[in-house]
Amino acid sequence: MNIKRKIVKDIALLYRKQSSILNHYLKELDISSGNYPIIVEIFNNEGISLNEISKRIYMDKSVVTRFVNILIKKDIVIKEKNQNDKRYYNLYLTEKGEKIYYKLVNAGKNYYNDLFNKDVDINIEKFYSDIETLLKETNKIYNNLKKD
Repeated sequence: MNIKRKIVKDIALLYRKQSSILNHYLKELDISSGNYPIIVEIFNNEGISLNEISKRIYMDKSVVTRFVNILIKKDIVIKEKNQNDKRYYNLYLTEKGEKIYYKLVNAGKNYYNDLFNKDVDINIEKFYSDIETLLKETNKIYNNLKKD
């Protein structure tokens, strides 16, 4: 198999396996790894809108809406009408949501500590730099597709 194709395939596989592992850590919280980036964005940006979350995490707005509605039903997120534009809602974590955020952070730390243990011999800074380069190129392709 072409090494370039294998790299992209393995990155996708790494993401899927990471999601499965995080789901294991998050099972007791009754949320999935798909909720993880949404909860983090709301915690870091109180009052953020669905549109802004969608842009920041590169997830379709309808998917973000579905996840947010689930989080609202579970009393993890609340939404309030935007005072400047009544068509939009601002999103906030509830007290329960904030507690879950800190548990998510710990689950993430556990996963990353396990992943990058002393037995894994890679140059993490170089690896990160290479991934960033691939991400920038992917974003260029993605943005050009959106222009069409």
